[in-house]
Order: sequence, then C-alpha cells, then structure tokens
Amino acid sequence: MEAVAIFSIACNVMQTIKFGTEVASASKSVFRQGTATDPHFQDRVDRSRQAYETLQRSLGQFQPQNEDEYELARIGQECVDACTALSRAINRIQHPQAKGRLIASVARGLQAKLKQDKIDKLKNLMEGYQSVLELRLLIRVW
Repeated sequence: MEAVAIFSIACNVMQTIKFGTEVASASKSVFRQGTATDPHFQDRVDRSRQAYETLQRSLGQFQPQNEDEYELARIGQECVDACTALSRAINRIQHPQAKGRLIASVARGLQAKLKQDKIDKLKNLMEGYQSVLELRLLIRVW
C-alpha cells in the first residue's frame, strides 16, 4: 500500500486516541456531578466520534500487506472498539440523577461509578495503544 495512505491511517489512529483520552479525562466531571461542567465537553465527544468514524471508514478500505500494516489495522480497530464503548459509557452517565428518590439515586450512583471505572480502563487501553505505536515508530526510525 502507498506510504502516504499508511501514514494517514496511523495519524487517524493517533487522533482517535487523543480525542478518546481527552473525553475520558473530561468525563470525571460528568461522573462527579451528573452533567458536564466543561463547556467544550460535548465538542470533545463529537470530535472523538468523528475521529473514530473516519478511522473506521479508512480501515474498511485498508488492505494490509505486511506484519506492520496488520498490526496497525489491529490497533486501529481496537481503538474504534474502545471509542465506541467509551461513547456508550459517557452517554449512560450523562443522564440526570434521580432526584428525590433515595434508592433510585443510590442505584444511579453505583451505575455511574461502574461506568467511570470502565471509562478509566478504556482510557488506559488507548494510552497503551499510543505507547505501542510510538515505540514501533521509534524502532523504525532507529
């Protein structure tokens, strides 16, 4: 495959990781307060979604030719999967709390805590993918 196309996919993967980790970090306010206090939170969520949808389209056309390209495609697809799961988790914790009903509020709080733990794991997973890509790039350059 053409080097520019491969570089483009690698950039898409890194962009997806960047936006995904930004959203995961910003979700802590959503977890604590039940709503986003960051005025740019929804913009970050939208950019993350656009990045992983673009990556998914690129991967659909990508036909890896060697081991490095297969690894890039695997990491790219795993990033798409992680961002999809992240988007679902964010949507579930953004709903308003059940005010006035103690049991419903406690249940919502427990659900939000479980979702936040999942978000933290997804963020760590994406940061791991970023490390792998950066390490492979350093090895290639060296």
